[in-house]
This record gives sequence, C-alpha cells and structure tokens, in this order.
Amino acid sequence: MTALASSDDRPYTMDFARGLGIIDFARFVAILPVSFNLQASHTEHLTSWPGRKFRFLAYNTWGLPQPFLTHPSRFASLAATIPHLDADVIAFGETFTSYADVLEILDDYPYIAHGPVQDGKAAFWEIDSGLTIISKWPILSTKTVTYSRCSGTDCWASKGALLVRIKIPEIGEVDIATTHLNAGTSAKKDSVRKSQVDELVSLLRTEIGDENLGKRPLIIGGDFNFLPDSANRALLMMGIEGLRDTYADYVADNLDRLSSVAKNGYTYDPARNDNASKMNSSKRIDFIFSKYPNHQRMGTLKSSIALDYEVLGQYLSDHFGVMTDF
Repeated sequence: MTALASSDDRPYTMDFARGLGIIDFARFVAILPVSFNLQASHTEHLTSWPGRKFRFLAYNTWGLPQPFLTHPSRFASLAATIPHLDADVIAFGETFTSYADVLEILDDYPYIAHGPVQDGKAAFWEIDSGLTIISKWPILSTKTVTYSRCSGTDCWASKGALLVRIKIPEIGEVDIATTHLNAGTSAKKDSVRKSQVDELVSLLRTEIGDENLGKRPLIIGGDFNFLPDSANRALLMMGIEGLRDTYADYVADNLDRLSSVAKNGYTYDPARNDNASKMNSSKRIDFIFSKYPNHQRMGTLKSSIALDYEVLGQYLSDHFGVMTDF
C-alpha cells in the first residue's frame, strides 16, 4: 500500500506552476463566464436533476507530461468550466502536467486526494499515477495501491488506484474509487488489465471490508480501457457483488428518448473529438460503476456524457467525461 503523497512530493508541483504564472492566470480565467460557449444541447445535464442528492464526474484530462502535452491552455478553460457542471466529487485521470494543478485551486472543491506515486525510483520519465479526486465534501480517509503489472509506456506512470471515503449531506459516508487501467488492445495488454482489475477488487474488499460493502454506497469511476462487452468489465462486476454500470443502466431504462449518440455513450470518439486519434475507433472506455445498500436512499437518476463540446474553440481532452446523478 502506498501512502498518499503531499503536493511537495509530486514531480510537477504547485510552486512550479505558480512560477510560470499558471495559477494566477487560472484564477483570472475562472471568474470569466463560460456559459456562452455551451450550446443548448449541452446544458441539460448542467441543471439540477429532480431529486438529485449527489453528482459524480469521471474525466481523463489528457494531461500528459512534457514533451507530450498538447494545447496546455485548455486546462485554464477546464478550470473555468468545472463549476458549471456542479459535480459534488470529480475523479480526474492523467493529471501529470503542472498545468493540471489549476484543478486543485477551485474554491468549491477544498478537499483533494492523489493517487500513488513512484516508490524511490529515479528515472526522469517515471511519474505519479495521474489520479486526482477533488470534492466539495470532507474526505475522511484515503488509500492507494500501485499495480504490480503494467505494459509499454504505461509503466512510466505509477499505475494504480485511489480510494477515498467522503461524507455527503443527506447520504452519509460514501466510498469512492478511481483508477486508470493499462491502455492497448493486444492480448498482453488485456492480461495486464485483468491483473489490475484483480488488484482493484482486492483493494476495495480489503480496505472497505466485505461486511461494509453492503452498508455504504460504493462508486468507482475512471478510464478503464476496456469495452462494455469485455471479460475484464465482467470480472470487475463479479468481483464486487451487486456492482452496476450506471451509464448502461440509464440507457437501458431510457432507450425511447435518447439519441443514437447518447445510446452509444462513446467517451473516446474520433468522429466527434478532434483530439482523439483517428487511428482508433469510437468506444466507451470510461465508466462509473456503483453499488447501493438496500436501505440507502440512493440510486442512479441520470447518467450522461459530459464535456463533449468545445470551449474557446477546442475540446478539453481527447476523452469525454461520464457523469452520474444519484
């Protein structure tokens, strides 16, 4: 188990960002209205959904470290857009770059947790997990795990998972986990993802405890790099009894009123997102899973694709986000 690192331990620090003027610029941009950039078709999920008690967003920010980062100005736009989404808790992936530090100074999100960091390794390309959770509500505890297997360039990062417990008004304590599984379509990459799913399930069952998995709500969100019909998705859902795919459930219950785009739910979509590689196909690889205790007054009200529009003339990532109202 890897202990939570402070911002001083991260390879791209807040001080470095302040030195570049990024933090001050983000504060300036954050006070500007961005609503004029949001088309009417994109604003439905920004409004309060009847009966909503809690909103969760999972979003891969595409915040690669230098020299791989492109369009760094989009992070200031993302920081300005986030308050309009009104999510209670947000799980970010790929927050490797210092430009992503603007996401940790938003006034509405004072509670922050980071995923695992490298343990004493000393190569310039080795970076942290890129996992960050920001929350409107108090984070009561934090646990992380670094996966034992990885493949390819994913090994440059501390691939792993982050688990927090957050106290949500009207709901109580909720366990929330995020991860970013190994990318790639080969059999080897799929085998690595299977190992990572096993370790994620082990983290949840060990740290939450089997006896508590049925007592508190559990939410797991992130970039899983597997498909809805994959064996690894099935493995995760079998590993935690009663786990549900919130987006799939919402679509199944609303087939007659959703567009084809919404039914597909592609979060990596080169057909709609200029940042996504045209060498890849459109696919749903970002998920929010949940498990509710029988006695808990909490369930999926709505799940939607988020941040699937341009802000100031550019998409904010190569992924779209997924957001669920509970």
